[in-house]
Amino acid sequence: SLLYNSTSNKLIEQLFSNLNVLQILDFTALARNNSLWDGADVAAAAMFIKNENIDLKKNILHLTFRRTKATKERIVFEIDDYDLHFVNRQTAIENQFIWKNNLLGGGRIKTTLNKFKNIDRFEVFLKKNNCIAGEGWILGIGGTKSPKYIFDIPTMPTKGIRYHGIDYSLLAPIDKILKFVKVSEEIIFTAPNVILWENIGIKKLPVFFNEISFSFKAKIIGIGSKNSDEKILKSIVRSFNINSDFYRFYIFTTSSQVLINLNTAILKDDYMNIPFLNENNEIEFSDFDRNIISDVNEIMQKFLRTAENSKAVMKIPLSKAIFEPFLENYGNEFSKVLNLIYEDKGKKFRLSEVITLSNSFIATIFKYDNKVDETNFHYKITNLEQSIIEELSNHKISEYLNANRIIKLYPQKDTIVFVKPNQYRYWLSLIAYRDADKCVADLFNAGY
Repeated sequence: SLLYNSTSNKLIEQLFSNLNVLQILDFTALARNNSLWDGADVAAAAMFIKNENIDLKKNILHLTFRRTKATKERIVFEIDDYDLHFVNRQTAIENQFIWKNNLLGGGRIKTTLNKFKNIDRFEVFLKKNNCIAGEGWILGIGGTKSPKYIFDIPTMPTKGIRYHGIDYSLLAPIDKILKFVKVSEEIIFTAPNVILWENIGIKKLPVFFNEISFSFKAKIIGIGSKNSDEKILKSIVRSFNINSDFYRFYIFTTSSQVLINLNTAILKDDYMNIPFLNENNEIEFSDFDRNIISDVNEIMQKFLRTAENSKAVMKIPLSKAIFEPFLENYGNEFSKVLNLIYEDKGKKFRLSEVITLSNSFIATIFKYDNKVDETNFHYKITNLEQSIIEELSNHKISEYLNANRIIKLYPQKDTIVFVKPNQYRYWLSLIAYRDADKCVADLFNAGY
């Protein structure tokens, strides 16, 4: 909760401003399926702090452990280079979402989010347009609030609102002996209104325009217009449909609940805090933004939820139809970042060769030249290569911790080589940008 809850902001500010935080070992991804504790799904972190003056020259290491088969079976913790995130002190104090960003892959996620920091939150948009949002009713012992308007309309069970829409066949009269401890204003239940289910959704957020008045329990949100302005209400639904990928990405990377305490359930605050994009917003998504959003939504959030069973850890099939386009995309995105700086007089970085060193490892070779040749793919599997690469890649730090090295080589001044496992997560666009940013730093330090 210290890292992920917004209520901890003041404590975080005091902590990182006054004490020398050295590193944070974040076991949040191990919270599911009793991977960390016996009989409990509880997220945890270990923070190393010294009561001394802060060393501003050193960043804070945020190490995000992943759930692997070996970890789940209590054999050993496993990490790799992409689990290491170095956070500067100012970012740790000012950016409350940096830890969640890192949990989902880090790198340029924060850059994409920062583009929208000046956009009005959804809650502000509603106020400006005379709309009001509220959750449904709550029953409880000792409840006394029983407003008449609740009994004048049917009620909808929570299961009646799902990804596909509203199931009006489930509407039924409400039991008139019910007592409530909380009931929202009548406008929340009165059509026309907008209905939102507090769930991240499979492909899009479950947000629907509604023309029948009915009540509902908490975990469902109603949005009503004080002016009964259907145009505004429909524009809200339209925005959620058009920008659903971005909104889901924003919730995944900022929510204190989804992927932390629960897998898919979100909070009303998660909806209200979205930077709401309407016809008046002129911000455009770059190709970098779209790729990062897609990787988080399609790969990284599922990696947190299902870990060793997710697509992220699956091998990329060695077929031309799947393998080659996927690796070419990685190569193109990696080169695109470097070429923003180093393209000069026709010379630029390009993916020259891809070699399957074994069924478990892939090597990519980048050249800096003026050629426009297509990428050469070499498929070869030998036991000798397998043993050599595994010896280089696997580093046993201690009895309880293994590190899978990412091999990066600069054999010549115009060549960059990566050797990484054959798993989807190592060859995403999101990772290509992290690799490229590190190479830019390496080249700069080398005088290029």
